[in-house]
Amino acid sequence: MTPSVKFSPLALAQLDLIWDYGFERFGLEKADAYVDGIFDALEELNEHWVYQAAAPRLVPPDLISDITQESIHFIRYKHEILYLKHLNDQSVGVVCILGEKMDTPNRLLDMLNSPKSSFTP
Repeated sequence: MTPSVKFSPLALAQLDLIWDYGFERFGLEKADAYVDGIFDALEELNEHWVYQAAAPRLVPPDLISDITQESIHFIRYKHEILYLKHLNDQSVGVVCILGEKMDTPNRLLDMLNSPKSSFTP
């Protein structure tokens, strides 16, 4: 059985915002295609812990050590950075999604501090 992909409440809200932005700027078809591409990337990652022939990169532990001791990985999908972790049930957890132009170090720390970035059992 292949593990699944799970989204934190924060990541789900960010996914909705990404779709809303795409819809407002580019229309229904392109918004759907962009979000579908995110799901396709996560499906590829979920099957082999590889996306586009490479393993996800590890967020430098010293960047997040004040917030968590867990390993947080990331992949890039077009203009988004998806932050991930392995969950206890072997699922891939999408912690949060940040745009490529965001102040990633500070925004990532804010996201990891949010109770909405947690996964409920």
